[in-house]
Amino acid sequence: MEESGTMKNTATKIIVVLVVAGTVILAAVGPQAQAETITVRPVEINDMLHNPDVGWCLLTFGWNSVEDSTVNFTGGDDAPLFDVVVLDFMWANLEPENNVFDWKKMDAIIDYWTKRGKQYSMRICMSYYTPLYRETKAFWWETCSPPAWLFDEFGCGYEEKKVTRKKITHTLKRPHYYDPIFLKQHEEFLKALAAHYDKPNNRSAFMEIRSHGKWGEWRGDSYFKWANAKQQHDTLAELIRQYPRNLKHTPFCIPGYVKRNETYSSLDDYMYKMAYDVSESLGVMNRRDGFPRPFKSSLYMDQRLWKHWPRIPCVGELNNYVGFDPEEYQSLLDYHINVAQPYVYNREKYNKHTSDYRHFYEAGLKTGGLGYRFALTSATYNKQVSAGGRFTLNQTWLNRNVGRAYRVYPLKVYFIDPDTGKEIWSAVDGKFDQTPWIKGQSYNVVSEFSIPSDIPSGTYELRIAMADGTGAPRIALAIAGGNAQKKYRIGSVIVSN
Repeated sequence: MEESGTMKNTATKIIVVLVVAGTVILAAVGPQAQAETITVRPVEINDMLHNPDVGWCLLTFGWNSVEDSTVNFTGGDDAPLFDVVVLDFMWANLEPENNVFDWKKMDAIIDYWTKRGKQYSMRICMSYYTPLYRETKAFWWETCSPPAWLFDEFGCGYEEKKVTRKKITHTLKRPHYYDPIFLKQHEEFLKALAAHYDKPNNRSAFMEIRSHGKWGEWRGDSYFKWANAKQQHDTLAELIRQYPRNLKHTPFCIPGYVKRNETYSSLDDYMYKMAYDVSESLGVMNRRDGFPRPFKSSLYMDQRLWKHWPRIPCVGELNNYVGFDPEEYQSLLDYHINVAQPYVYNREKYNKHTSDYRHFYEAGLKTGGLGYRFALTSATYNKQVSAGGRFTLNQTWLNRNVGRAYRVYPLKVYFIDPDTGKEIWSAVDGKFDQTPWIKGQSYNVVSEFSIPSDIPSGTYELRIAMADGTGAPRIALAIAGGNAQKKYRIGSVIVSN
């Protein structure tokens, strides 16, 4: 770390040049010493960083038990390259009877992974699959339908379609999304979900809005007919709005999928009919299902991501259950993705991912990888401050990656006793906000703090952190000087009485 000092002109001054470990520091001696400012330039690092709301997502389809969600690698392997775990559940699983809820399995999976430092992503399908799993114990991706009581007891309207798998034919029920019964019960479920899970500082990276289309992927279907574009827009818009209306502490993302044979007259037409104009006005993240090579894609769902990435973070899905494609991994790293979701649904697949292709996962956690990556390039402050006075920290920050922070983690400063490691004083800059930061721009921030009048005089380590709502440091920064608590030493400060 480089340090440099400057001092305002005074009638009398003595300047002593000190050389410490190759670093030049200008130190002032005399009554004007408090006017001295120090500029530090932290050393940037390229270590793998694990941070909230970004990184690789372990997508295991483990809705049945903790064992399913861990793909049988619980023997000491806590998936160190993955930071988010998907919870695939269905409305019918969680509310098997009207107003009777079963959270036990989802609670157990959340508890297992959060104890290992992971976040989770709820992916609760509110729409439909076909319930063949009960007959065949196969086709797990076709196991969901809305709760039977929605149709049988409440009389919700639906469309029917027959599907056949392994010579077994089943009748699929697609709800009329615009039916007031569906809309009401959909929101009642979200209210119950919020009462159980939507706590401040919860460990949810985000929840996917999966209330429309096959697998909840927000895709249209040719055999499901809307009366007109307005009915489609208004219905989907209401489903979207119900999420932030009821869950106040949980971020959301919405899938983006369109069949190639579906036609829209323009990107605006696509945005309107799928109500993405509403989701984006609410700051909902965008998800791309079945991630392709997006840069030259003519599909509207890819144009939507490309157009809005500086303002709205993105999630990408990697369909590698067929085969591992290095080009698709590189595409994810090149694109504007916060969280990438590769399918890792058994131990064999997990072992191959984390051995043969480990360099892709490691690259996703370094400079140029997934999500945000914050580096403090310089900080200027008064070397000496008075108890009861003010402490001002002028900072310059860069985001090295193209991802976005979508939650605020305020700056926190600490004065630490260098001998004991004890925190003498700390404070949070409540105005600090890194959510607008994107790659390619430099951000200057001035943080001001009031120092208590009873703070003991002495020389202290100056450390900083990006903290969550509880005041706990949460963000790993791309600079040297950090400790296990993610508090970064950027210099020292003298407090006088």
